[in-house]
Amino acid sequence: MPGNHEIIFDLCPEEARQLIPANITLLEDCGIEYDGITFYAISSRMIQQMQWLGGECDLPYKTDFLITHIPPKGILDEGTGSEILEQTVLKRQPKHHLFGHVHSKGGQCEEKWSTKFGNVSTFQILCRTDSQFGL
Repeated sequence: MPGNHEIIFDLCPEEARQLIPANITLLEDCGIEYDGITFYAISSRMIQQMQWLGGECDLPYKTDFLITHIPPKGILDEGTGSEILEQTVLKRQPKHHLFGHVHSKGGQCEEKWSTKFGNVSTFQILCRTDSQFGL
C-alpha cells in the first residue's frame, strides 16, 4: 500500500508498478482472496477523493483484512484519522484493519466496533537502527 512518502505512485504510476517484484501483489483500491482470507486495500488517494466529493469507500462486506495507509478517525491517529474510513469501518466491519502513517503509534493495536486495528508502521524502529543510510 503506497503511502505519502511513495510519491512515485502518484507521479509515475505505471513505472512505480514495474518496480514491484512479480511475486508481490500490490493492492490499491482492490482486493484478493488468498487461502480463504480476504484482503482489500483502499488508497489514500481514494479516501481523499471521497472526503472532497462526498460518498463512501468501496469495501466488500466480507473483508477479513482492510489495508490502508492512514487510520480511521479516533483509532491510533493522534487526531489525523479519516472520518470517511471511520464510517466505512463502522458500516462494513472488517475483522482487521492494518495501517501506518502515524509513525509514533507503530506496533500498537486496539479493538473497537468488532474490528481489530493495528498500526504496522516500522518507521520508528528504522530510526533507532544504526544503518548505512543514517536513519
